[in-house]
Amino acid sequence: MISFETTAGRFNYRVAGVAIAAGRVLLHQREGDDFWTLPGGRPEPMESAGNALRREMGEELNAPVTVGRLLWLVENFFPFEGRRYHELLLCFEMTCGDLASGLDDFEGFEGDGPMLFRWCPLETLEALPIRPAFLAPALRDLPKAPAHLVYED
Repeated sequence: MISFETTAGRFNYRVAGVAIAAGRVLLHQREGDDFWTLPGGRPEPMESAGNALRREMGEELNAPVTVGRLLWLVENFFPFEGRRYHELLLCFEMTCGDLASGLDDFEGFEGDGPMLFRWCPLETLEALPIRPAFLAPALRDLPKAPAHLVYED
């Protein structure tokens, strides 16, 4: 995974998928976290962003996904677990096939730890702690072309 420490904080390269079906978006939460994020993970060196997203979803959900167009390139700055992060986040449209039907909450895995996945109604996202926070309104109005954002939580 492409992530390393610097004297200023931790740099992180992450990819995430935006799966929207029936007016709901797929979010996930690591055990112990008090916020929700888009599902995804960190690419390995020499791995494309799309391949990394497919691999991560296969590992976490044991299900194939289709990766679509790039929505956002986000330079994301935030504190987490006592350190500062500088994250380069690429968010892609994504479809999840059968995962979009019927379920609200279900469990997946990251490494050895469980993750909670939830299909959240788009109209109630402001009531959830979502990171990065710009996603709550942005997920209801996806950009027509890739957008570059600099965001600080």
